Amino acid sequence: MGFGYRWHSLGRRVAARLGDSVFVRQLVVAAAFYFAVWGLVQVDLPFTNGLVRLIHWSVAEYQPKIDWEKLSGALSSGNWRLPALPALKGGTAPPPTESLSGFVFPVDGGKVVSRYGWRIHPVYGDKRFHQGIDIAAPQGTPVKAVYGGYVSRVGNDELLGHVVEINHGNGFSSLYGHLGEVLVKERQVVRTGEVIAEVGTTGITNGPHLHLEIKERGVNVDPAIRLGVVEEPAAPVLGPAKDEPAPGPADKAAPGPTVRNLKGAKGAGG
Repeated sequence: MGFGYRWHSLGRRVAARLGDSVFVRQLVVAAAFYFAVWGLVQVDLPFTNGLVRLIHWSVAEYQPKIDWEKLSGALSSGNWRLPALPALKGGTAPPPTESLSGFVFPVDGGKVVSRYGWRIHPVYGDKRFHQGIDIAAPQGTPVKAVYGGYVSRVGNDELLGHVVEINHGNGFSSLYGHLGEVLVKERQVVRTGEVIAEVGTTGITNGPHLHLEIKERGVNVDPAIRLGVVEEPAAPVLGPAKDEPAPGPADKAAPGPTVRNLKGAKGAGG
């Protein structure tokens, strides 16, 4: 056999072994990812710059806050489960409402003064659909996150004033409007019940209150249902029917005719 054949055979054996190596595959993927990021850095475009900042934040700046005592207590209690486990076992995944149970009321001592649905706008006076609920509270009252997640938007809206939006995962998000001072920033991780802002009067409003919206997969839903503050309907009062005469104060039965027993008369069964 010639030298060329032996070299070719050795090359094929080396290539076959490297192809079966998991480490080599991981090394190739890591190198491809590195050169892809390096290429994005070299291209000076708004889209690529934003993508590079996002990658840098997720790798270098993101610091999740973990409550180890709460986590250990939940694990020791035995009443915990991951929402993705049923799907991995081949069953159906639970609905998002089950995985996001435990919403908290955002304003201590606040009162729901305007509910979800059609209403007369308190400022403009016309009929509009209210996409959330309004919770009245004194100005400066702390506003808490109804559930944990990360802050996806901090901005200013013409109607709602200062707003904060939190992404809770599983298709759920919450929006807080008419805020005063905002205490969080975009991409910040917040926990359930953590103070994110203060009640204010920014935007178009007739007094200090919090406007709260909750969205499920981008569609607004009634926040009162998630918070457990659904208004109970009043019991209907049943009145008399139209064709039924009302009873009088002394409605007594009229006496019937008097039947006398005559001598020699026989009964019906006689």
